Amino acid sequence: MDPESDPNGPSLQPPVLNPVIQTIFKSYHFRYWHLSFEASGNRHCAYMIIEKRDVPDWEARAMTGQGRNISNMLLSQPPCVALEATIWDERDETKDYVGRTTDLRDPMIRNDRGLTIGMVHKRVAEMFAEHPDVSAIKLTTT
Repeated sequence: MDPESDPNGPSLQPPVLNPVIQTIFKSYHFRYWHLSFEASGNRHCAYMIIEKRDVPDWEARAMTGQGRNISNMLLSQPPCVALEATIWDERDETKDYVGRTTDLRDPMIRNDRGLTIGMVHKRVAEMFAEHPDVSAIKLTTT
């Protein structure tokens, strides 16, 4: 049976990703991850990549009234409730990776009412602080 016509197949209407994220934080890569029906487990999957160099910009923005409003915005509608963080790194095989972080401690970000931009920023900033050698983090829906 065609997955699009299967009542247990993928939903025809994917969640709406908050366009403000890509508009305000232009360096973020926030988009759908095109996985096959079988690989996605019948869900729409999205990912976002945040670089460490973006942290000062969001911290400065958070101090403004506009920043507080943006921080309270949901990532998507319907709300995304969980993201898994991994290190996003273009590996260069000529470099020595001995002693570098390979896995993030406590990589899950979760809120059953829905994740906001502020929740994600706060947790990602904590991850960068815990792992000073990590330059970018990829967050994927679970």
